[in-house]
Amino acid sequence: MLDTVFAILFYALIGIYLFKNRKNVQREAKIIFLVRTKRAVGFIKKWGEKFDVFWKVFGTVGVVLGVSVMILVSALFIDNSLKMFSAPSEAAKTYLVIPGVQLPGSPIFIPFIAGILSILILAVIHEFAHGFVAAAERVNLKSVGWGLFLFFPLAFVEPDEKDMKRISPMARMRIFGAGSAANITASIIFALILYQIIAPAMTPLIEFDGIQIVQVNPGSGAMEAGVEPNLLVTGINGQEVRNMSQAIEFLSGVKPGETVTLLGNDSKTYSVVSSTDSNNSSRAIMGVTFSQHWSFKEENMTSTVLFSLQTFFFWLANLNLMVGIMNLLPIIILDGGKIFAEILGYKLPEKQVWKIVVGVSNILVVLLVFNIVGSYLI
Repeated sequence: MLDTVFAILFYALIGIYLFKNRKNVQREAKIIFLVRTKRAVGFIKKWGEKFDVFWKVFGTVGVVLGVSVMILVSALFIDNSLKMFSAPSEAAKTYLVIPGVQLPGSPIFIPFIAGILSILILAVIHEFAHGFVAAAERVNLKSVGWGLFLFFPLAFVEPDEKDMKRISPMARMRIFGAGSAANITASIIFALILYQIIAPAMTPLIEFDGIQIVQVNPGSGAMEAGVEPNLLVTGINGQEVRNMSQAIEFLSGVKPGETVTLLGNDSKTYSVVSSTDSNNSSRAIMGVTFSQHWSFKEENMTSTVLFSLQTFFFWLANLNLMVGIMNLLPIIILDGGKIFAEILGYKLPEKQVWKIVVGVSNILVVLLVFNIVGSYLI
């Protein structure tokens, strides 16, 4: 509830600011609001040019990484879309998320403060990387700024279009690839902080107290047994279960068709008839996704601070990774689409390049919408 209040206050304040300063706000595509400034242009230019060799190498790595991820993610995305038709239960689900708001039908909830701060930080990391590489390539920046895309804060840098046309295709790809490369690099750094510093500090202060059901697949034995998301399982087949290794050990001996009895923290028992895993006929599945549940042995200031840091760095690492990867899809408005266009431009005329890019973009956008709708309906 508190997260929702924070979300309402945040968007209300943003709305008031944009309304009061509407003369300086530019609206694009009806749902994007941009505020431009030149305040950070000098900073980006100075450090981009000073370390131009580093930023050019970083941009080149970004191109190699970008093309590789573009091919891999596009293939996985198309494969998942086909599974939505042929085997919906095996397809990965795609959900809409808004920090601080639990959308109906979505099992994903991003705490507002951790989510908004993560989005702001990843946006700055992404766009400043574009700016530094642009400066290294001696491309002038017209402006930098911030804005709002639907409910999501964004940052941007605006390179001079004439300078962009002047430089080589490889230089442009370095600029386009730098943003996602910076987000993926940042994700690795934040994950190391989370798992090498914060997690070890928390371990002595917590205790495992069961396995939490995260998701229940439609039509599964678990759903038929009445199992619902967020149920905390404390026992399996009459044996106490407190951690994931115990749960895996107990479930590893279950055969397809056998009944598994789950004891919930609501003191109810659920008799789940297992089914056969489509990828392994000898393996039984219940049709649930579960995760380790834990709690602090004692609530105090230390535990509160560590939990807040853990939540923040978890979303900081994951959102940087997700945005970095998704931004490399070959869709015209994304960096992946721009890299894709530059690659095609080596062999094809500009008009033909954009026809191909627009066609691929339309297909992927339709598939994206299909994946989102399918995740809620199937």
